[in-house]
Amino acid sequence: MMVTTPALANYNAGLKAVERGDYGAAYSAFKPLADQGDVRAISNIAVMHAQGHGIEQSFPKAARLFRQAAEKGYAPAQHNLAFMFAQGHGVLQDYAAAVKWYEASARQGYAAAYNLGFLYAHGNGVQQNYGAAVSWFRRAADKGYGIAQYNLGRLFLDGRGVRSDVKAAAQWFRRAADQGDSDAQFELGRLHAAGDGVEKSSVDAYVWTALAANQGHADARAAHDTMAKGLSKDERVEADKRIDGWSATAE
Repeated sequence: MMVTTPALANYNAGLKAVERGDYGAAYSAFKPLADQGDVRAISNIAVMHAQGHGIEQSFPKAARLFRQAAEKGYAPAQHNLAFMFAQGHGVLQDYAAAVKWYEASARQGYAAAYNLGFLYAHGNGVQQNYGAAVSWFRRAADKGYGIAQYNLGRLFLDGRGVRSDVKAAAQWFRRAADQGDSDAQFELGRLHAAGDGVEKSSVDAYVWTALAANQGHADARAAHDTMAKGLSKDERVEADKRIDGWSATAE
């Protein structure tokens, strides 16, 4: 028989209160636990301060609480503290500190890999290192994170941090495009139009470009009409049928 401790019961009551949008009750459940040093409760109150749910909206208070839980090794708080440093919310913007805390959370398996890839790719807080960016993006991409798949494909396409490989780029773009990433859809459309790394296909090129355009992608919208003119009547019917029946699929 599972034994439920009072602390666990109070924490679960707080989570249920959050789920139903009763943030006052959530705070009442979390606060005694936070005062006792419960890192989960501390982190949840920090989130409430950051979002202004049920209590004063205050990035400085949120950052202070995230740090309190992060220094005790709580990975979600480490990740959120890193985000605060990256954005300059409640603390002075400090990319080096963001890298430190993202890496701390990533070492515990928390989903910080994409953020680290972004910082290494742009040289924010660390020396720009495309090889490291590839490594971190790949970790996130392998777990099905669409935006990481797109960025990894971009690095393969440009040959940054890895040998240029258009076929590999197309494979990563396809995985991200299937999940609805408009940048990946546009790039995949361009590759199909040129036959780079994938089969040359006017229909495939139009379908992916149209899907990106439907999401408001500016370059895709600009290319959409021109691509449509290159299709035969039957090809346009086929393409429109595929577009109408398409839906994003999460990995």
